[in-house]
Amino acid sequence: MSFHDYKGSPKTEELNEVLEQQILVGADVCKIVTAPKQLNENLSLLQFIQAASAKAKVVCFGMGEFGKVSRLLSPVFGGFFTFAALERGAKLLLDR
Repeated sequence: MSFHDYKGSPKTEELNEVLEQQILVGADVCKIVTAPKQLNENLSLLQFIQAASAKAKVVCFGMGEFGKVSRLLSPVFGGFFTFAALERGAKLLLDR
């Protein structure tokens, strides 16, 4: 099950609510993606991943330029997996 917030990064309480809803409806993997507006927002996102991974298989990171840090570090903090392209434009090849 997937949740995206394209406008920002919700507070940890909101992220927990989303996670609990996903678990409640039986999601095998819970995906939560946010849009950090500042680099430091990755810290709370990574802390959330660490706690959430004890409850469920979680794929969680920030998108965009400010989200790169959490995208790379998510598995280190307990994320089930992450998405990334090794080269600019490589993601287009995967979409075919």
